[in-house]
Amino acid sequence: MYTIICFRIKDIRKAANRIKEYEVYGIQQSIKLYGLDLYAHIYYDPEKQAFDEKELYAHIERLQTELEKINKSKRITKKYKDYFAIDEKVHDSFEFKLNTDKVDEKLERAGYFVLLSSRPELTVSEVLNIYRSRDVIEKNFEQFKNRLDFKRMRTHWPKTTNGKLFVGFLALIIRSRMKRMIKNNPQTKNLTFEKVLIELRKIKLVLLSDLNSRISSLGRGTDTKGFVYL
Repeated sequence: MYTIICFRIKDIRKAANRIKEYEVYGIQQSIKLYGLDLYAHIYYDPEKQAFDEKELYAHIERLQTELEKINKSKRITKKYKDYFAIDEKVHDSFEFKLNTDKVDEKLERAGYFVLLSSRPELTVSEVLNIYRSRDVIEKNFEQFKNRLDFKRMRTHWPKTTNGKLFVGFLALIIRSRMKRMIKNNPQTKNLTFEKVLIELRKIKLVLLSDLNSRISSLGRGTDTKGFVYL
């Protein structure tokens, strides 16, 4: 089921609609989709427009090169007809030319993208911020599965699974916090997370003869558990 979102280009490219943080323009429009009241947040990105236009013409050039190499025995698929007017009635061959009207239709959509929301209180800026944050969320889950080895739970009881997930998310929070601190610190921003961990392993817990303890970065006289005895 499709819904039509109607707007005029001049309505979105206005100074009042500019989102300074992302250097894009955005407006909100209420729509009905599958019987639900939703809100379409329509954005125009000038940089995306230039990129989309360049990619479109590069794609057309690739298709034209392919068409020039195709002989009559090969079927002309829809991906070519979306951009070219093709005459297949020519004997043992075919003729084609660029369908400029279809290309112009695609150019009119270059630079635009739409995000849907069910929450009317969210502004176009807030919706875009949430959308842009998805990359951080995806990367964190990738860290959770691969770096923290939670791709397979290897548990047999619900309590064990819940406990392992709890510990895993705590580890993910600590890891994410550490990575942010490393990145924001001028002295460590050029270090990888793994290199920082290697340095942290040098920190030892020192147990004194009077049973008191202190943290030390001594690297000698340690046992296999990382304790230093004095």
